Amino acid sequence: MTWDEFKSFASHQNDGHIYRGQARHWRLQTSFHKTGHADLITYLDDKIPELENHINAFAKHEYDIKDDRSLGGLLNLAQHQGYPTPLLDWSKSPFVAAFFAFEDKVKIKKDGTVSIFIFNDTEWAAQVGRYVRLRSPKLSVRTLELPGYGNARVLPEQSITMFSNMDDIEKIIKANEQCSRQFLTAVSITPQERAKALRDLHLMGITWGSMFPSIKGVCKQLSERDFNSD
Repeated sequence: MTWDEFKSFASHQNDGHIYRGQARHWRLQTSFHKTGHADLITYLDDKIPELENHINAFAKHEYDIKDDRSLGGLLNLAQHQGYPTPLLDWSKSPFVAAFFAFEDKVKIKKDGTVSIFIFNDTEWAAQVGRYVRLRSPKLSVRTLELPGYGNARVLPEQSITMFSNMDDIEKIIKANEQCSRQFLTAVSITPQERAKALRDLHLMGITWGSMFPSIKGVCKQLSERDFNSD
């Protein structure tokens, strides 16, 4: 699609869909699985207790990894600070997703496309449910509304999290599509539309400063405006 076509498409999307923007058409994969690891139980038992201890030394909210909801909140915070987790970030806003598809100029291939994934979350939840045990060996792909304790990015990003304990998320989604409707689609937009897209997103209030409410976010926003404009 062109950027203008995507804007029209996005404005006609139904509630219940969620979106993920990527600078390239990488497959859907959590940061934990990108490290090449697969044993989620060992990860939760051996690595996360140390993470809990260190984060609790700084966080205003005390996390308790023996409780699944608190564990999810800890992983959600760690995910946004660069720690590998079995979580994948999505947004309820197609325009927030578009921002993350376009924002990193270095990752975008000039002769490629950016991708915005659209996932029918309502229909998926109706088929597989929302509850998940993070330590269960059963193959799972679930979307979760996790606590945002100490995570200032959750609200501006209109964040919703996908949990997966398997490497190939799209495989399990497609397996369910064979006996039901289509859950996952993707839109491609050429990088030549980047400047126009970011200008429109800026007018919507979707910028580095608003998505990353911090000194880093403000500096990144001004750097993009003053030094990296197309």
